[in-house]
Amino acid sequence: MITVGRLLKNVPLSDRTNSFYHMLYMARAFDVDLFLFAPKDVDWTKQEINGIFFENGDIYRKIVPIPPLVDNQFNLIDKELAPYTLLTRKSLGLSKYTAYKALAEAKTDQFKNMLIPTKLLKKFEDLKNALDEWQGEVVVKPCNGENGNGVVKIQQKNNQYFMTIGAEKKELDLPKLKDYYTKLSKEHLVQPVIDCRTRNGEPFDIRVRCCRNAVNGEFVVNLYPRIGNANGMVSNIHTGGYSMPCELFLKNEFDSEWSEIQERLIRFGKEFPAYYQSFCRNPIFEIGLDVSINTDKEGKRKFWLFEANSFPTGTINLGGNVGTNLIMAYFQYYHSVYKHYIPKNIAS
Repeated sequence: MITVGRLLKNVPLSDRTNSFYHMLYMARAFDVDLFLFAPKDVDWTKQEINGIFFENGDIYRKIVPIPPLVDNQFNLIDKELAPYTLLTRKSLGLSKYTAYKALAEAKTDQFKNMLIPTKLLKKFEDLKNALDEWQGEVVVKPCNGENGNGVVKIQQKNNQYFMTIGAEKKELDLPKLKDYYTKLSKEHLVQPVIDCRTRNGEPFDIRVRCCRNAVNGEFVVNLYPRIGNANGMVSNIHTGGYSMPCELFLKNEFDSEWSEIQERLIRFGKEFPAYYQSFCRNPIFEIGLDVSINTDKEGKRKFWLFEANSFPTGTINLGGNVGTNLIMAYFQYYHSVYKHYIPKNIAS
C-alpha cells in the first residue's frame, strides 16, 4: 500500500458525489491509501496534515505525516511542500503566449492548423491594429489567466466599441477603450474571435483531459464538453456554464459525424501531449486541452486548440469506462512514481 495526498483548494465535504470522492472510494482497490487535503490542513511546524480518508464506508479525518507523494491538483503551496515530498505536477514553464510561439515557430507543421493567430499586447496601438486586421472583432485575455477570468471580447463598429465580459456588455468610445487598456495589470494577448457555438447558440469547447498512466507512459484521454451562456463568449464551467456526457453532446451537435469527431479528439489527446512535451521544462503528468469545432468557408469541420492547461481542474467525466480509465491512470502513475523515485525504506 502506498500513501498519496491529493491537494485541493477546498475539500468539498458537503458534496461527496464529485470525482474527488470517487477517487477516494476507489483508491484502496488499487493499493493506494489516498487522502484529500487543503492548504489550511497542513501544520508546517509538525510537518503533518489533517487529511480526509475513506475506509469501511466511513469518511473521517486523521492527522498523518506529509506523505512521500502529493498530487497537487492545484498550484497552491507547491514551494512550501517541495522540501518534504514529491509533487506529481510542476509548472511547464509556458504562458499562453509562449506556448503559442513555440508551436507556431516549430519546424514541423504538426498541429499548426489548429492554432489561433495570437499577438502579444505591448501598447494600445497593438490592440487597435488587431481590430483593423481581424475585421473589428478580437478577444483579449491574460497570458497566465485561468478559469476564463479576464477574457474580454471587443467589437468595433465605426467609432464605437462594444465589450463583452462574461454575459455583460458595455459600449465604449475610444478614450474609454484606451482607459480599459491602460488599467490592464498583467501581460495580455489578443486573438481574432473564433466563434464555436451549439445549435442553440451557446459557446462551447471540449476539454480533452490527458493523464499519463506511468512515468514516461502513454496518455489516457477523458473528454467532456463545456457549454456556456448564449449571451457570453466563454464556455468555462466556472463562469456559469455546464457539461454533459460527451457522446450525447456530439450526437446532438454533429449527427452521423459524432463518432469520427470523438475518435479524432481521442487521437489528438494521445498524440499532442507527447509532442508538446518537447517545449516544456518539466515532465507532463496531466494536461487539459481545450478544443472547439466550427465550419470553414468550404463547409468542412475546423478544429481549434484554444488552450493547453498544465493544471487542469474540473470534474472528470465519469460516464462509462472512460472516466474510470482516467482515474485508474492516476493510481497507476502514483505506483510508477513510487517505483522510480521513492526509496523503498521511505515508501514502506
